Amino acid sequence: MYEESRECCEIRRKGKLVGLGLINDDDSVEVTAGEAPPDDEAEFVIVEPPQCPIALFADAGGLIEREINALYPGRIVRPGQLKGARFAVVACDDPGMRTGVDWRKLDSFARKGGVVIASLDDYAQSRGLTVKQRARTERPHLEVVAPHPIFSGCTLGDLIPWHNTHLDRPIFPFNGFRYLEGFAPGDGRRMLGRDDALSQPVAVEEVVGEGRIIALDLLEPRQAAGGVDGSRNKWVLPGNVLGPSVRYSRWWPHRLDYQTEYPYYLQALAEERDRVSYHLVGEASDGSPLYMLEVGDEDKPVFLLVGALHGGEVMNPHGLVALVEALCRNEDNISGIGWLLEHFRVLVLPIMNPWGYQRSIQSSMTDCDLNRNFPSGWEEYEGDPGRWFSNYTRDQFRGPAPFSEPETRLIRNVVTTETVVGLIDYHQHQWAAGHAYLFPADSAHPMAPQIRFGYHLAKQRLRDRFLRDSDNQLDFHISEGSTKKPFLRRWAEEQGIAAITQETVGLFEDSFSNGEVVAEVAMAFMQAVGLEYLKTEGKQ
Repeated sequence: MYEESRECCEIRRKGKLVGLGLINDDDSVEVTAGEAPPDDEAEFVIVEPPQCPIALFADAGGLIEREINALYPGRIVRPGQLKGARFAVVACDDPGMRTGVDWRKLDSFARKGGVVIASLDDYAQSRGLTVKQRARTERPHLEVVAPHPIFSGCTLGDLIPWHNTHLDRPIFPFNGFRYLEGFAPGDGRRMLGRDDALSQPVAVEEVVGEGRIIALDLLEPRQAAGGVDGSRNKWVLPGNVLGPSVRYSRWWPHRLDYQTEYPYYLQALAEERDRVSYHLVGEASDGSPLYMLEVGDEDKPVFLLVGALHGGEVMNPHGLVALVEALCRNEDNISGIGWLLEHFRVLVLPIMNPWGYQRSIQSSMTDCDLNRNFPSGWEEYEGDPGRWFSNYTRDQFRGPAPFSEPETRLIRNVVTTETVVGLIDYHQHQWAAGHAYLFPADSAHPMAPQIRFGYHLAKQRLRDRFLRDSDNQLDFHISEGSTKKPFLRRWAEEQGIAAITQETVGLFEDSFSNGEVVAEVAMAFMQAVGLEYLKTEGKQ
């Protein structure tokens, strides 16, 4: 299996991306995509997460210590090293330890520009406030009421599940949530988030000198962080300050309705952003309109991103729409968005199976699995026995002929009328399988090394940003098995296109982590393949 231990780097000339590489033990760089300029013009930017220290005040061996060390390995230092830290996290479960925290030092640390992230309990202890606990049978949420970096990817009014589920109740489980009592906004203090039942503060900020103290409940969500409802985003919000966690994605409270919300969202996106347009490009087998988003100039070669060929896989379309929003912002040069749109156009087909999407059904209205309706291997296809679709016949599942379905014909038309350099087919599978970058080890595509490097680059960019459970980071891996099934990826490669399948996991409480995988895979793949394409075509 392809795994690479060396660090990735971006290669730049006068600030512009011209190549990607791997850093050798002797600090030399092996160019993996694009080119390296002469040494006196080259700038090598290592792809690595932030390394600034975090001073931790928490119970030794407790849940908080385990989680933050799993998420930020090598960054956590003891309270005695506060002076050399950039951040402090204070989350003491033991009341005795909590009373022993020296808040004079923490206030001084903040006054000099440091950032303190504290549990509600510790902040209340330091300010003479009270933490109140309530329980609901419904899921409690943190409601965003003020713009703030911890809410990157959120809009005002968003509701994020934030609670602990108590399963040991004799009659029914309840969900616990907590809030601050006695908190008074003003004089540098403000409420950032409140609970959605009593409208009490559950996230607050206090400006102290040149720094700040941010308090939110880090102790009550006690299930596996990143893996259980109510605790999935426990470290995503503080991670937006410590990390950041969220770069491209956004919070989606629910599935966009295909008829009443989805087209209007695309239209509004196109009207608000100069770089994007949206088009009605055809009809699905049930007569539903099919839409495409287009980012960039018409005369550029294309990267094609495809979502929801399987209608029940509803998260990736939302991640793709959020990626388009991010491509239009072009906020930072490090992400390579400016380089991408200088040389390429991005076409996005977020939902290719609207009938299945609206009903959470994998197949199309005609019972066809649209990812079995491509020519490569269609004749030899023997079905998929033993899966959720085992009652389907082979002919039902693959369709009466290659490209028999209007959805797959639309993809064929894009590929045959545009200069498509690369294609990603997004899918979604069970949580236990993890996020998988699918590219066969026996691929003979001339850009196979760059495609594999795209996986390594995406993995490094996703490092230290999300927990899968309290003790492990996000599961993102490469799958290199071959298939003889008539998949879109296989057909695209036979057309000379660099292509992968990306399987993601999660549902709407995983909007942030799912969306970041969608986006980071797309960006890494497009950069690795695009740089090599420009070099090959002499357009660098």
